[in-house]
Amino acid sequence: ENLKNRILPNTFSSLGKKRHLFATGFTPKGVITYIHNIVKDMSSVYVLKGSPGTGKTRVLEYIADEATRRGLDVEILHTPLNPEKIEHLLIPELKVALVTSNEITKIEFHGEEYDMDSLLDANYIEKKQDDIDDISSLFYILLQKGLDCIKIAKDLHDELEEFYVPNMDFNKADQIYEEVLNKIQGYEDSL
Repeated sequence: ENLKNRILPNTFSSLGKKRHLFATGFTPKGVITYIHNIVKDMSSVYVLKGSPGTGKTRVLEYIADEATRRGLDVEILHTPLNPEKIEHLLIPELKVALVTSNEITKIEFHGEEYDMDSLLDANYIEKKQDDIDDISSLFYILLQKGLDCIKIAKDLHDELEEFYVPNMDFNKADQIYEEVLNKIQGYEDSL
């Protein structure tokens, strides 16, 4: 609530729009993110730091909803691991970025930090630390295996292209495209 009040104006008008994008992706070259390029022109950067499950996505969802209710357009940048979850949030009109320092990109940001881990019960976390460490280790092993599979798939795709690209008739493909397009336009004209 405090963060919302610092960022958003108290004016309400028509609803803003939400644009959904990705700044980070899993690629054959590993985890790639462009978030630093995206936020470089922002006047204010707010960094939500914290372990998985500390509510970073909920904060971003809340701010996004409040911003659009106040007539501001937002850019919601989703995480590639779980596209339903928000990784970062931009409010271009205010030149504001809310970013997460997360377990996938492990990027450090310069900005006003909010440590979500400080809201956790430290005693409970300490009791469960061995389990947390085991699960965290397994997460990174599985993430790397997934990235390795993407690289293998890309290598196989490139190898297959060596066989079929030289044998493709791109002129014929263009001709078929034009024929289909003309048919569609013919259907439109007959309506």
